[in-house]
Amino acid sequence: QNVKLLANVPRSAAATQSDMAFFGKHMVAGNYVGFRIIDVSDPESPQVVTDFRCNGAQGDVSVMGDLLFQSVDSPQSHGGCDSANVTASTPGMFEGIRVFDISDITDPVHVTSIPTACGSHTHTLLPEPENNRAILYVSSYPLGGAALGPDCVRAEDGGGHSKISIVEVPFAEPSSADVLKEVPLHPTTLGFPGQESQGCHDIGIFVELGIAAAACQGEGQIWDISDPANPDTMGAHQVFNEQINYFHSATLTWDGKYVIFGDEEG
Repeated sequence: QNVKLLANVPRSAAATQSDMAFFGKHMVAGNYVGFRIIDVSDPESPQVVTDFRCNGAQGDVSVMGDLLFQSVDSPQSHGGCDSANVTASTPGMFEGIRVFDISDITDPVHVTSIPTACGSHTHTLLPEPENNRAILYVSSYPLGGAALGPDCVRAEDGGGHSKISIVEVPFAEPSSADVLKEVPLHPTTLGFPGQESQGCHDIGIFVELGIAAAACQGEGQIWDISDPANPDTMGAHQVFNEQINYFHSATLTWDGKYVIFGDEEG
């Protein structure tokens, strides 16, 4: 009853605005043509610090220290920020994860781009300071034939994306970040009703309990991530599809007792 709007930050481009991440007193707001860094220390007067253009949907973002990660799930002419939208059949096209140095938040620097076979619709950041690295769970799902890269559909998967990519980011040398491995999804992962596609949208994690909640289009799943580099997407599989048609987001409560799935039924 006492919720009220404190402020509004108009978008700076006509592009779709996508996902957000928070660090300190700042927020990163991703979009389909880059991201903005916004000072939210005064909630009633947020200030745009940086409006950084780097073409490529969907723009899911996360932050770890001085590093910012962004998902790209639309074929680009190359991995750089001045790329153009192309089709997946374009030689040398890029989809995947871009890494930025934001030690100076007023002047982000593109560090590297890591191609992933099926692009990156969203990603989930899991820092591993004990191993001097971070890992990213990269998820995506079919967005039509024009977006399917040449290495995405595997015959042994029966078509569809059917996997997540795990990207490893060394703390000491983030420019050497690369795909550590690909992990297949449970074979019953469902796609849009009436389609035999596979893939997950969002993945929420609870590091201390070693579990992940995955919103996988037609169902919700619980994974064992006690070994973060080797998530068990099979043995810890559970299905919750009584009331939700399209599982879009997954958030675990602070005590790890409950998972909240968001429904994006069109």
